[in-house]
Amino acid sequence: MYFKQNVSAHVSRLEIIRSIFSHRSNHDFKDLDPTLKELFKDAVSKNQFFYQGNYSIKAADLMDDINTRDYTGFLRNLLLEGKAFEMLVIQIAQYEDDENSENLPQILRKSDIQKVDYVAKRIQGDLSTKHTVESLAKEAGTNVNKLQEGFKYVYNLTVNKYMQHVKLEAAKEMLNLSEKNISEIVTAIGLNNRSYFLKIFREKYGVSPKYFLKKNTNLKEELKDKD
Repeated sequence: MYFKQNVSAHVSRLEIIRSIFSHRSNHDFKDLDPTLKELFKDAVSKNQFFYQGNYSIKAADLMDDINTRDYTGFLRNLLLEGKAFEMLVIQIAQYEDDENSENLPQILRKSDIQKVDYVAKRIQGDLSTKHTVESLAKEAGTNVNKLQEGFKYVYNLTVNKYMQHVKLEAAKEMLNLSEKNISEIVTAIGLNNRSYFLKIFREKYGVSPKYFLKKNTNLKEELKDKD
């Protein structure tokens, strides 16, 4: 393990006493990966097993939750026991995800969130282009499902809904500050249907674009009067 110099690090370790764990009511480890099934049934730790995986986003969130809770005593013990089993579930799911060579990985890692950030900046920096989710995923080096899951995790929106949000926010700003008319703004944000733009704009802000355009005109007239 490597750590940065002069930077504090917190290391957590989850240990399972297999002689006790294997005799729990485990329903014969039904639906568990065959390799892991034999591992957990090995009550005397006869066989060695090693797996090195990446730190998933869910695991990171779980550790943050543990470290930010201020329970003590009995409640702290209950919390740690529950979180320990939750972490075990996350680790098993991640192992199975990594071992499933037939399909692309589905569990979010830190690198996946970095790709979400890349795509978000790509959308923000090029509003006039009609991006597809498929092309953005390919450009970021990921698959559509992972990209969608990442956007839901970070923004609680699908990729398309995020694009729509960014375009409408940019349109509102242009209505407020620029000299562009509605048709020019529609083109600037990569839409080719004025009626569709009016519809989604009203749905988001509860007013038509003309409301902001009128505010902008009135403000300019007030400033002229002051001059």
